[in-house]
Amino acid sequence: GTEWEKHTFLGAESYNGEIRLAFQGYADGVDIPNPIGAASGHHEMTFVFMSCINRDPRERTQLWHINLATIVLTKDMKEFKPATVISGAEDEPADSSSLGASLRRLQEGVQFEVPGHERPITMRGWLFSFLGDQPAVSERVGTKV
Repeated sequence: GTEWEKHTFLGAESYNGEIRLAFQGYADGVDIPNPIGAASGHHEMTFVFMSCINRDPRERTQLWHINLATIVLTKDMKEFKPATVISGAEDEPADSSSLGASLRRLQEGVQFEVPGHERPITMRGWLFSFLGDQPAVSERVGTKV
């Protein structure tokens, strides 16, 4: 709660009725074996998941509330660096599909049609925390290499 309150945006006094969302990222490395054909062998992949953490604690980690954000070959993650793969390239268009571009749009505010509301509701969101098991998360935050 203290960190949430100190957060520049989540702890701000008012956003004029806009809903603020906090997201948690999770990274995990997976070994995908392929025994057939020219691509046979083991393929190391990294999966990045997101969940909205300002919901009921009993619901936030249920499978239908966890969203797959990125799947990448681990060797590509190492070559292009986690910041580029997850946050997008420096000159990436604002309407790109990377996790970083999506979060940048949410920071600016995105309007959603919500059943039961006459007008669209503006929501803002930020990545509040990022976690995972070792070694997957250490590759994301640069402490492994």
